[in-house]
Amino acid sequence: MFRELFYWMSRFIKRNESNKDPELNAYFLITMLEGINIATIWGFINHYVGIVIPQNSIAPIFISVGVVLLVVNYFFLYRKAKEISNMIELQTLKRKKIGKALFVSYNLVTILSMIYVGYNLIG
Repeated sequence: MFRELFYWMSRFIKRNESNKDPELNAYFLITMLEGINIATIWGFINHYVGIVIPQNSIAPIFISVGVVLLVVNYFFLYRKAKEISNMIELQTLKRKKIGKALFVSYNLVTILSMIYVGYNLIG
């Protein structure tokens, strides 16, 4: 799933002609969105289960998660950008449309759920 998101994100970024490395930007954006998803899930868990993490532990935990996401995404997405691009370009038109719809849906759900958790459960 994230391979397809990576492809469509880089294609979307590629529209800006001044962008010299859309794959790198897509790599960072997907990592950021995954981090937002993890923080959102944590917000739900924290609200409903009530697990308390000490304030001085939050930053190291999220930095560690961010580094892990960067490393994993580097090896599974950024390093294989050409392979992913070739794979997606061989798909049928119908499958490409489904991929675009999933790309838009994933981004919308990520942002909307982050806003919901931020306003209703945390703050």
